[in-house]
Amino acid sequence: LLLSGLAWYAADSRIQGDARARFEAAAGEAAGAIEARINSFEDLLRGLQGLFVASESVSRTEFRSYLDNMRLAHRYPGIQAVTYAERATDRQAFEKRVRANPEIRPGGGGDFSITPPGERAERLVLLYVEPLAGNESAYGADLLADATRRDVVERARDTGLATVSGEHAGPAGRPPPVVSLRLALYGQEAAPATLQQRRAAFSGMLGVAFSADDLAREALARQPSRGIRMRIIDQGYLPAKVAQTEGTLLFDSATAVQPSLQAALETLRTTSVGQRQWLLVFNAPQSNFVSPVSGALPQIVLFSGLAITALLFALVRSLAGSEQRAS
Repeated sequence: LLLSGLAWYAADSRIQGDARARFEAAAGEAAGAIEARINSFEDLLRGLQGLFVASESVSRTEFRSYLDNMRLAHRYPGIQAVTYAERATDRQAFEKRVRANPEIRPGGGGDFSITPPGERAERLVLLYVEPLAGNESAYGADLLADATRRDVVERARDTGLATVSGEHAGPAGRPPPVVSLRLALYGQEAAPATLQQRRAAFSGMLGVAFSADDLAREALARQPSRGIRMRIIDQGYLPAKVAQTEGTLLFDSATAVQPSLQAALETLRTTSVGQRQWLLVFNAPQSNFVSPVSGALPQIVLFSGLAITALLFALVRSLAGSEQRAS
């Protein structure tokens, strides 16, 4: 009986270990897919940055043509808009220049005013938004007028690095969770060496607005039958100074895949995304990572051991009875 119990325990422990390993591999694959997609967004911005550095000016048509050639919908699922914003220190002169330049205005015509109105020391005005359809309200918006966007813009300007925002409404006022990745422009040069030089040379900002939901569901689509629950928690700029699971929830797949009461498997992954830390929390029922045959193995081992024990007991008892009758 002791040997049967030990054999059952060994088989069950191995199955649990194998299930844990499969679960960790699935979580790692999903986390890797998210990191790869964010990196692809940054690569897109770096390519656009090269276009602006190599040109004295980039027209709206050239901006759109570049993105059309990149096949955004096919190669970059989840992107809601790609934008270019230009620094403006003199509001009236800036508005006059845009009104007079058909290469900048959508359709080559129409009036133009920076929004929201009001006096500010400087502005960062969205001039190009692709696709424009559905995002018309973003055209002419001052990114520095909003405190949340201003914080991201200033960090991207000062560091010269791609910078991710927290969640916010998208270019067309879409509800959260929309996230933006921004990359600064410094005229026709790469990021200057010092902070003072970067602030002086700062000329504009490129951005990608994307859906956190689309990003996460694309990653989970690789594990459609596993019943994995994934949460993305934004823990702020690096170095994150919050408790292990604290932060702003960007995504929770439990709205689509109800968490199981038997979700015994859990793992946490942290990833650096545009100078911010995201915490990815994965849960799943252990049974989803155990095949029917493997799941039955401990019981098979146990019952087989008990059956053998019973047979041996019967055999020994029969032999003992035969000896007694012989004597």
